[in-house]
Amino acid sequence: MNNRCVQPGLSQIRDVLQMLARNMVFLEKEGASCCGITNIQSYLLEHIHKLNGPSLNELAEHLRMETSTLSRQVQGLVTKGLVKRVQSETDRRYVQLTLTEEGEAFGEKVNVQMQQYLQRIFSHIPADKKEQVLESLDILLEAMKKSNCC
Repeated sequence: MNNRCVQPGLSQIRDVLQMLARNMVFLEKEGASCCGITNIQSYLLEHIHKLNGPSLNELAEHLRMETSTLSRQVQGLVTKGLVKRVQSETDRRYVQLTLTEEGEAFGEKVNVQMQQYLQRIFSHIPADKKEQVLESLDILLEAMKKSNCC
């Protein structure tokens, strides 16, 4: 590929983002999935808990996901007994997602494992650079949110 028209540094950013994506795929396979769920399902458990029982549409909007994609992932959690769908008595179209007791405990277990994993990663970053890494990631994430791709 011809990199002459690429601004300096953009190729390096692309390489770093690709490596991060590959490592996240590895985490998907080896991280939360060690508990029997995918990384996205782990993420869903966390956000259902944080949002205190959102509807499927509210969760989809919050996570910026398609409702149909999200529904399939949630169904996997329902099947495992970690999430339940509670239909509104006043509006049968409104379904609230809540964690079961098992889902609460499971989510906490996954959360502890992820914190340990992130602590191991952070232990390899010099103390005086940790804040800089977090700030840079926040800036990158905000820039990505503002950029429409494809």
